[in-house]
Amino acid sequence: MKVLRAIGNFFVKIWKWIKNTAWVQPLLIVGVIFAVIFSIPPITSAIQAALEEDTYEFYDNYRVSLNGVKRKNGTSDVEKLTEAILNFREDGTRDEDIIDKYGEKFFLTFYQDSCAGCETMKGAFETVAKEWGSNDLFTPDDGLEFKFHTVDCLQEVDDKSDLIENSAWKTYYNGTWGGTLFERAAEDATQRPYYVNAPATYQEELDAMISVETFETPTTLLIDFTAEVRTDVISEVFFVLTPEENDDENDRTRALLIMDAWNHTGKFAEDYHA
Repeated sequence: MKVLRAIGNFFVKIWKWIKNTAWVQPLLIVGVIFAVIFSIPPITSAIQAALEEDTYEFYDNYRVSLNGVKRKNGTSDVEKLTEAILNFREDGTRDEDIIDKYGEKFFLTFYQDSCAGCETMKGAFETVAKEWGSNDLFTPDDGLEFKFHTVDCLQEVDDKSDLIENSAWKTYYNGTWGGTLFERAAEDATQRPYYVNAPATYQEELDAMISVETFETPTTLLIDFTAEVRTDVISEVFFVLTPEENDDENDRTRALLIMDAWNHTGKFAEDYHA
């Protein structure tokens, strides 16, 4: 107890000295201010890191793997899915195994770490997934289940023996199927109503799709194996969806735009008027 009392008395004396010494008080205040200022960046960084981790965990939960990707005739799930999409577009061939696995209709989003747009769209897709079918706003016109799949453009794969520049993504893109998918997607997007109603930057974003060096994330394709016209299998293409000028920019507003894409309504409809 004597030791604790001595320690307490020591701090009491210091406090009294600070209170009675005028010139120390401003220095103490300045020191506290600087301590707060210098602590802000680490705190901000920690918060940002936590948000990013949450964002990519969400996308990772729906990820289609690039494991097995090769320069030619790879066996990755992404390549098999891409092949099925392009074969349907080419001649209407339905790969029932792929459709059973991924769904007749689904969003396919390409994402990567440290992607501001991916963070922006994450909340919107999450809202759609949670509210799908729960009310009129989030009930699809075709009555299908919500299906969402993703591809991580920075995924590290197990076998790196046949990669371009040690990158699974570049190998996929420049391989048998990848680049062709995005060329067809960019081409088909120009025939959709959204092409006319989209933001002015839409054409630039489509142009960026057709090169692995300029490809932007997030890029989302709406794949529809129920399409009556085979060339409509890549039925919509969008990036970061932008609400109307007078609408709030929040997850729910963007989620409703995602519903418009699925239903081909609003900006995604031929009869849309701003």
